[in-house]
Amino acid sequence: TAARALRILLVNYSDFNVSTIDSFFQTVLRTLAYEVDQPQSYQVELESDYVSRVGLNAVLDDVDSSRRDKDTIEAAEWISRIVREDKSASWNIYEKYEPENKNVPSLYKTMLNHFGRIDNEDYRQYRDELNEYLEHENLMELYDELAAAIELKYLNPYDEMQGLARELDALCSDPECRKGGNKTESKPFNMVRKVYKYKPDKAPKDKDELVPLSRGGKAAALIQDPVWAERWDKADEICEAYDRWVTNLRRPEVRLWFVLKDNFPFLGLLKCVTRRRRDYLLDNSSVELGETSFILHKFFKDDIAPFVYERMGTRLHHFLIDEFQDTSRLQWANLRPLLLNSLSDDADNLIIGDAKQSIYRFRNAEPDLITNVVPRELEDYINLPTRPAREANTNWRSLRAVVEWNNAFFDFVRRRIPLIIEPGERVVAVGEKLQRLYGDVRQDIVKSDGGYVRVDMVPDLKDEDLCERTLGLIIDALDRGYSQKDIAVLVSTNGTGTKIIDAMRNYNAETPDRTLRFVSEQSLLIGNSKAVSLIESVLR
Repeated sequence: TAARALRILLVNYSDFNVSTIDSFFQTVLRTLAYEVDQPQSYQVELESDYVSRVGLNAVLDDVDSSRRDKDTIEAAEWISRIVREDKSASWNIYEKYEPENKNVPSLYKTMLNHFGRIDNEDYRQYRDELNEYLEHENLMELYDELAAAIELKYLNPYDEMQGLARELDALCSDPECRKGGNKTESKPFNMVRKVYKYKPDKAPKDKDELVPLSRGGKAAALIQDPVWAERWDKADEICEAYDRWVTNLRRPEVRLWFVLKDNFPFLGLLKCVTRRRRDYLLDNSSVELGETSFILHKFFKDDIAPFVYERMGTRLHHFLIDEFQDTSRLQWANLRPLLLNSLSDDADNLIIGDAKQSIYRFRNAEPDLITNVVPRELEDYINLPTRPAREANTNWRSLRAVVEWNNAFFDFVRRRIPLIIEPGERVVAVGEKLQRLYGDVRQDIVKSDGGYVRVDMVPDLKDEDLCERTLGLIIDALDRGYSQKDIAVLVSTNGTGTKIIDAMRNYNAETPDRTLRFVSEQSLLIGNSKAVSLIESVLR
């Protein structure tokens, strides 16, 4: 019973250990610091983004200084190429805050976002090979060679097309040809104007495609004149060059180059930033939190558990891992030897999770672990409950209307997945995986009738309109009999939450007979207290 379990837990509380996976692995890493070649007194760096920012700032400082070593010159060249390629961003690489014009992104932030991907587990698995490649390969030379070889494939026919267009432009010098409109006489010059608008590295859209001029109808009589015949012949030559240009633009190697071209300079700069990140971590005897699993993964083997327990001075007989859907593949690779050791002693272990609730995929969470990988790898040890699967998918919390809406919504999304994914083997595989993942989301209903769901699709609203709309929904819910304790406001940013809180405060000041009582993280700040604000005003 629960009472007996509680007594056993309290009596043996010193044998009971509760921690996050990250905290547990930190304990193991500190125990094995000597074996994995880490300093005993290392510090844990929680924010990988901060380390990337330090590395990027150090590189930018070197470029801005009088240093002219090989790495600094190379970094300066890659940065100049990034500035030239990214024409949509602000050119000032030292502008570390959002520019006044919100429509112009900060180039510094763009670079920081690229290096923020260093925290990805997939990158860490290939990092050593990539770093070795970057150290020995002349990327600048490789970039120039690829650019020269591939860009000529489409630039040559493009230049030929533009040259032919200029020749046709010269042939269309008389006013009758340049009138514009849909007249037959204007078609050669209309083609010239269309060609002039083409960008060398961007294929025209369907409506802007070039088609040969018709030689029938009125044109048949017109081209009997040698002058007009020469114009039509030149237009045909332009169309032939156009076809070669578009065909080359759509070649696989050219399309791949367009993808690589935008990221190539960041790859070159990555070598410099990685070196500066490493220097910062060594100087401060720090280890990134996300690096822990990777360090242990290189050391752990299937038979490592006894050695780990001997070094830790304790032994873990049973594991209960909750929210397993948010576990990464590296974390599972490190937990697996410990679990296998426990299972080999016939000890009970429990893994709990729901792949549909995986919300930490940005931190390398892999929902496929609990649905496929773990059941396959621990097949001989798994003992699933014998109760019907439907019973395990019963909603005991929400009222009927909420559960029915959830069932209908997720069923709709699951059926829409095949319609929204683009062709491609990998994309289709992801779509099939999502369909399996959300294939059994329908929940049974226990609670009685009740509940309310309303979804409004609204355009982007100004802050005042958003606050006013939110207040209106709250007042409407109260008027229909709901209590204030039944209402919660969820926002996407703290800034939006603060504005809504201010709006509710203003509402309370205007309607003291019907105040809204609310609690939030921002409302509990001392600086937001009316009493503190009054005292501060008096002291000033």
